[in-house]
Amino acid sequence: MTCSRHPDGAGPAWCQDCHGVHEIARPQAVALDTFLGGERPQKPPRIHVPMNADEVAVADLVGQRRETLNYGDRVALRRAEGESLRQNQASALGEESVAKFYGLYWTGLGRGADGLADVGGRLEVRIIFVASYGLLIRRTDPSRPHILVHVDSPDCYLLGWLFPDEVRIDRYLHRNSPKGESSFWVAPQTDLRPCPRVDGQWNG
Repeated sequence: MTCSRHPDGAGPAWCQDCHGVHEIARPQAVALDTFLGGERPQKPPRIHVPMNADEVAVADLVGQRRETLNYGDRVALRRAEGESLRQNQASALGEESVAKFYGLYWTGLGRGADGLADVGGRLEVRIIFVASYGLLIRRTDPSRPHILVHVDSPDCYLLGWLFPDEVRIDRYLHRNSPKGESSFWVAPQTDLRPCPRVDGQWNG
């Protein structure tokens, strides 16, 4: 007799029909949420923004300038050698990708940008190197839309956004110092709003 799955009698586990073997399919893992009667929350769809060589070069230059201006910063000095520069350059690239996608002015490109929004005068950008990390918000972050961008140069991925006040809640709190300066909150990607496909849709 021949096997309906393997007419040629080929395969890797025992089959009574063809005396061959079949590959044993492993059952798929079932999420815990399924057993609890719920569904696992989904991440918002990400937006891929590829950056060309010239755009990456500009971001590197802006990052180097920021590194020079912030050389005496305590945070920069605490980082491992080279890590601060990498962070500044990636942050610049993430901001540039948001400006590119939405056709907005990249505020962080020019001099005297301290205190201004990163992009378009109204959008803030927070970058991550690890694709699964969430949106980190600090106590002093301004009340503007904060966009989470995964930077894997030359590619950038817009992952979602929230207002800081939506993140500064107890369930997202990660650290709380007596004075409050080092407090930060992290919202997982599953709790972010999807980034709009066009500019002008940044309302809560």
